[in-house]
Amino acid sequence: MPRSDSARFGVSLRAAAVVAGFAISSCGGAVAESSRVEDKARRDIPIAICRRVLAQSDLDPSGQPLPLAYYGALVKGFGGFGRPLPVPLVDCAGNAIGPWSNGPHPSAGSRSPSPTDVVVVPNGDGTQTVWLSIAAPNGLAAGPLAIVRARATELDVYALGSYAGSAHHSRVAFARLGADAIVVAYDDACADGGDSECESKAYFHRVGGGQIVAIAKVTTARVHAGILKQLGPVQFRLSTDPPVFDDHAIHIKERLSVRGPGDDEVRRSQGERVFQLHGAELKADSESVWAQVPPP
Repeated sequence: MPRSDSARFGVSLRAAAVVAGFAISSCGGAVAESSRVEDKARRDIPIAICRRVLAQSDLDPSGQPLPLAYYGALVKGFGGFGRPLPVPLVDCAGNAIGPWSNGPHPSAGSRSPSPTDVVVVPNGDGTQTVWLSIAAPNGLAAGPLAIVRARATELDVYALGSYAGSAHHSRVAFARLGADAIVVAYDDACADGGDSECESKAYFHRVGGGQIVAIAKVTTARVHAGILKQLGPVQFRLSTDPPVFDDHAIHIKERLSVRGPGDDEVRRSQGERVFQLHGAELKADSESVWAQVPPP
């Protein structure tokens, strides 16, 4: 308190300090309780780690951000569509995007990012999961994976990670595992069907503390040619149902089909794997039915 105010109320600074010290000492429990309340508030109300102010030109007629706004919010130094990507390529928090942090992105100078690179999934709670599928060599795409909230005048980024997968067969989804937010990135390499060898995967990520962290990789489909005694050449095919989330676990049903030369099914087995969080990992209660396939 300024000296003039102390004199006005007839309270010396020394006396005020003694009173303040006594109040803090005697109300220690209240201070601790206040701290606990604030900690809970931080958990319940995410704090934006990046923020982009939105102009009217950043919104579509329905009031939703345009792809340009998502790129501008997530890629540091983004100069707009039709321009090369910045070097080094980092997200809005300074994290490297893909393997290109120390050199030009493969698209830089030869291809500018496109509005079609932006994948947006509503999460059902007012937030969105966003993935920027920036083109990479060998048919891959890689970019920031984020949880955002679009407001009337700003785009808030609450959590950041990254994902790299097939440019044509990748998709993302949001789910809840009890109180935990989970982002699943699917790389459906077997989506085209046919007899070609392939492997589709689901990458599970946990959202928390401003980060989106990979916690498990699960094969969701697979085709592989092999040989079985007494049967000769066969083809092994693994398929799974979409994962089912409940308050405690993720359930994935699997089927393994063995097909002979005429594409007739000669063997079949099935099972269910139950995945639960153990610390920072998502662990299954059993191995995949694919373990029945003999090694090459």
